[in-house]
Amino acid sequence: VSLAQTCQDASIAFLKECNFKEARNFAKDAESVYRSMGSRWRLGVVLDTLASAHLQLFKQLEGSEHSQDGSGQKVLETNTGKEHSKAALEAANEAVSLLSKIGHPKEEVDLARARSTLAAVRELV
Repeated sequence: VSLAQTCQDASIAFLKECNFKEARNFAKDAESVYRSMGSRWRLGVVLDTLASAHLQLFKQLEGSEHSQDGSGQKVLETNTGKEHSKAALEAANEAVSLLSKIGHPKEEVDLARARSTLAAVRELV
């Protein structure tokens, strides 16, 4: 548990520092540990963090769009953008699903945050 918690904490810290790739990587590491443990609440929380990291990576790609034909129109890297948007949507959906099984008042806060992330992902996808 301590390794997964350390990865989760690092992921949140990297997310706050706008290092979204590292946030994603650490969240993925924590996700695999929590999945193997069967920890519904912790998995839901880290999936929300993972969804947020993918969402921010998607937004970065949108922000770094560039013109391919000289017309001044911006073109998104479709494969990478689609991968991030799909991963964000999947992680956010699963996070909300897991955290909807409320058993503790603390989980209500996490569920609200996960629902907010899911709404943000749906808005962009």
